[in-house]
Amino acid sequence: MMVKSPLEILIALFVASLVIWLVLVIYKSKLEREVEEKVFLGSTPERLGEEQQKVLNKVNGLSKWLWTFGVLTVALLLGAVGTWIYYGILRS
Repeated sequence: MMVKSPLEILIALFVASLVIWLVLVIYKSKLEREVEEKVFLGSTPERLGEEQQKVLNKVNGLSKWLWTFGVLTVALLLGAVGTWIYYGILRS
């Protein structure tokens, strides 16, 4: 088994975190679109309110994960760039 450099590990973690973050953003936008469609196309106000509240709770729950993976993605990107610069300085 080949030992990976810290830079390769950071880049792999960054890419994985970025993919997860993008999937969460797409899913959240789908849920928000669903809420908007139900507002305009819904039939009864009582039932609409319950369904809309469920979807809004999901959207609010996703916001925490979006922030978490967003911060993690930026931190991993900064770590990878810092490591790349550090290795570049060592080589010169």
